[in-house]
Amino acid sequence: MKRFKIVKYLFLIFTIMAWGCAAGKREKPVEGKNLQKIYVEEITPETVKIVGKTVQIKIRGHLPSPAYEFERFDIQVKDHVIEITPLAKYDPTKIVAQMLVPFEQVCTLKNLKPDTYEVKISGRTQTVKLLKKIQIR
Repeated sequence: MKRFKIVKYLFLIFTIMAWGCAAGKREKPVEGKNLQKIYVEEITPETVKIVGKTVQIKIRGHLPSPAYEFERFDIQVKDHVIEITPLAKYDPTKIVAQMLVPFEQVCTLKNLKPDTYEVKISGRTQTVKLLKKIQIR
């Protein structure tokens, strides 16, 4: 009788495991699943260029390893704050040495409303603020 209960529980466990594995195959991949933040070092007023309603900001930092490649900027403009998050795509098929890779990209913001903005760059371990606010006229 005891043996029958053990076999019954084992069958139940294997059935649940098989069901769980099969259920995962029907799921769609999450958009941007491999995107991760980049290490951001600094942003200085010298790296900001304002022409009319367009702002160009040079962002410097490091990618976590050579297996990462810059993908895009995630830009949020709320009230008087512009928050920029540089994102990199991770390639799990690459076999690379674990080392930081220098990163430099220009983020272009267009059609900003005339106002004074605070700029924040959100990185992997810290958020860096531009010490001087930018003014769009």
